[in-house]
Amino acid sequence: MNLFIFGNPALSIDDLAIKVAQQLEPIFPKIHFIFCESLTDILVIDEQELIILDVAQGIQKPAILHNLDDLETNHLTSLHDFDIAYFLKLLKSVDRIKKVTILALPQEYPQEKAKQWVQEQLKKLSQ
Repeated sequence: MNLFIFGNPALSIDDLAIKVAQQLEPIFPKIHFIFCESLTDILVIDEQELIILDVAQGIQKPAILHNLDDLETNHLTSLHDFDIAYFLKLLKSVDRIKKVTILALPQEYPQEKAKQWVQEQLKKLSQ
């Protein structure tokens, strides 16, 4: 199983997923943790299910998202406006992926609580 981790380590409001994944990687040796630096990093997938760990704006507690229609996308005015929601919807529309599971963490959530929640979810997903 691959777990794609998104975030920006230079921004404290966007680095929680990275920090949590770094702590959990040694605990889950059968999961391939892929720390993405760009949205195009998910193009390496050859499975039809994509599992993502990321921080989400506007949520108060961790959530599991499956429906891409629930994700808000930015209005595109240039290629710099691509966000993960738009990119995932595009991949699904060209039948590159069938199923998406997003483990979404609130931007300002305690790291230890986030780690425990993600650990529980990874145990369930890896069974």
